[in-house]
Amino acid sequence: MVTSQEFEQLLRSQEHAEVAALGENSWLVTMEGSVRQKINLAVVQRPDRVSFYFFMVRAPRENREAFYRALLRKNLRTFAMKYCLDGDGDVWLAAELPIRGFDGEELDRILGVFYQESESAFEALVHLGYPGVFPPLSGQARGPLPIPAEPNPN
Repeated sequence: MVTSQEFEQLLRSQEHAEVAALGENSWLVTMEGSVRQKINLAVVQRPDRVSFYFFMVRAPRENREAFYRALLRKNLRTFAMKYCLDGDGDVWLAAELPIRGFDGEELDRILGVFYQESESAFEALVHLGYPGVFPPLSGQARGPLPIPAEPNPN
């Protein structure tokens, strides 16, 4: 059995993640994103498993059928995690992995899966569920602006 302190140390050993305690056997793990500025995962250590929860997007206003069909199709290809709905229809990503054998490599893998899915799917889901409400992110500057090139003296 992994103690709560050992598990927290495992979380804190992740190079690209900040960890804050939420309560007994639960933590907030935050990673920097590019599409989403912050990727916040709630992580809960249970006696037999580790649970991960990530808020993806609010319930769609339009195109509900196509939106939910897209989520079901995404569930076919995701590793270890699934798209889920809460009572308001908001979309979450959730994963539950056995605690037995859970190590730094498995933690790194599941954090990578959440990172990749949140970064790759967010914009498409927003535009499908809220058409015309948000401008495309691909045209917006992300991060620091590039340094302008030196003017050509010729």
